[in-house]
Amino acid sequence: MSVFVLVHGAFHGRWCFRRLVSAIEARGHRAISIDLPGHGDDERDPATVTMADYVEAVSDTIKSVEHDNPFLVGHSMAGMVISQVAEAQANRLAGMAYIAAYLPQSGESLMAIEARNPAPRMATAVTPAPDLSHVLINQELAAPIFYNDCDDTDIRFCQDRLSTQPGAPFLTPVTLTEEQFGSVPKGYFLCEKDLTIPTVLQEEMVARRNDVDVYRLASGHSPFLSQVDALADGLVDYARDVLVKSGREAA
Repeated sequence: MSVFVLVHGAFHGRWCFRRLVSAIEARGHRAISIDLPGHGDDERDPATVTMADYVEAVSDTIKSVEHDNPFLVGHSMAGMVISQVAEAQANRLAGMAYIAAYLPQSGESLMAIEARNPAPRMATAVTPAPDLSHVLINQELAAPIFYNDCDDTDIRFCQDRLSTQPGAPFLTPVTLTEEQFGSVPKGYFLCEKDLTIPTVLQEEMVARRNDVDVYRLASGHSPFLSQVDALADGLVDYARDVLVKSGREAA
């Protein structure tokens, strides 16, 4: 049995993973999703939340898992978070999986990567505060970008729950080393119909490294809704492959 710790992206909460958690557990594995500080049921003021707060929350979850070496899974913005967590917790992780996520190099912030986005559609749906401490979102404008291949029920469920995003994590560069971050196995679930992080940007981030196994999904930015079975199968397959390569599971 593998354990997956699921970390949501910007403007979201653990609620977005409800179907993916069930799908992973139906396959005989365990899935844990959390609310990052300032998101979902966490009541901290988003304007006060930092990247360090995110990293601490995820690290605390990893340390609390009653299982050796869980897999850390990040969607979208959470690619930045899980990368920094891996730098601090490399010896506790079996691997990392990025789902249509930012995959940074050391010294990069999310906004530095986003500056290379050839089609930054989300810019039309968000309004940063003047001091950049938080970012407001227009739910109606964001939904077609986040959920372009999702059904109406899922769109309504998610659209109504999108909330203000802390600004500091967008601006904070990560500090990564090959000795720590580089030592953790990595899988990337590349979403071919993504309107938030276009395929070309996903491919560019992956191509900068030579240690990433790529899995392609014919989905938009939110495959945990539109392609939940394919994503769950892919995560389980990725985990098995990592464990086989490490000698911890028979082929």
